[in-house]
Amino acid sequence: MDMQDKSNPLNGTTIGSGQELASILDQLRHREPFGLELDGENGFSLTILLAETFGAVQYAATGSDPPYFLAVAPDSPPLPTSRKASPHFLAFKADEEKGVPSPEFLVGGTGTPMPTRYCLPYDLVKGIALYFLENGARNPDLVWESV
Repeated sequence: MDMQDKSNPLNGTTIGSGQELASILDQLRHREPFGLELDGENGFSLTILLAETFGAVQYAATGSDPPYFLAVAPDSPPLPTSRKASPHFLAFKADEEKGVPSPEFLVGGTGTPMPTRYCLPYDLVKGIALYFLENGARNPDLVWESV
């Protein structure tokens, strides 16, 4: 489901193969950065924030019930530990301290920022989506933070 364009004719499409999903993502990545959601048959979904060269990926139970897991960019430094602040908040704070703006993706007409800690190269985003299509799960080769 396209989280920015409710009239997208791809909304509600059943994707039958990895090749089909890869082709769709390759087409969509050329739009202004936006969010989309893939719903699995197993009750879990993958939310993808997609831009031309990068994106971010969240895995959660369909229907937005916690926990939510964000894929961490490879080689990201560890965050300071805090019992009072979520990793998501700490990642925003790290961007702010470095003077790095968090990229924004359109969701429902609103710019939604995502800390750079969770921004992945496009090919990795596509690989995560393909793994989800085949397995209905998070790719175990990545670090996922509960946010």
